[in-house]
Amino acid sequence: MSILCDTSSILMLFPVAPEMFVDRTFDCITIKDVHDELIQTQKFRTKYPWIRTCRPKLRIRFLNAAEKEREILFYKTVGCLCQAKLNKLTGKMFHLSPEDKKVISHTLAIGASISTGDNNISRFMKQEFPKDYGGELSALEVVISWIERGLITWTQEKQAVLEDWARNDEPVQPHLAKNRFRALTGLDYIGP
Repeated sequence: MSILCDTSSILMLFPVAPEMFVDRTFDCITIKDVHDELIQTQKFRTKYPWIRTCRPKLRIRFLNAAEKEREILFYKTVGCLCQAKLNKLTGKMFHLSPEDKKVISHTLAIGASISTGDNNISRFMKQEFPKDYGGELSALEVVISWIERGLITWTQEKQAVLEDWARNDEPVQPHLAKNRFRALTGLDYIGP
């Protein structure tokens, strides 16, 4: 099953494995909306200057005709549900951007897992589409899967990338993933 990566997870994972989209063994995909947001948004280009050079490696997964129909249906449904459903955890309305809705509808249309730093996205899918929800992997869990599958070797350079996660206020990673990371690498996860 593929892992669809949104903007925040790409910003975290791409420096660890720049081949994550061009080498199919990584099983990572993204969509045009996420690609365009990364390339066109000034704050990303300023904060992450390496984005300019990574463009050729940010490959997009396009939908076939049947998947596209499912995506359109999910997108419409997500839009309606955002206006009518409360987040059961917070008791407030879900606030999803058009890009978030696109990520959700694409993920659900292809039955992928998702790697996102946006809890609103994963909570929405889990709450409103439990049968279609393919699960979520944090960025650190994705890194762990790459190490376990032998796709990457952990180095001090890669450890420095994780330290950057902390400096850039990236999303908090699950406690169990931090423990698994330490068991695999012998190093502490320094980020949030």
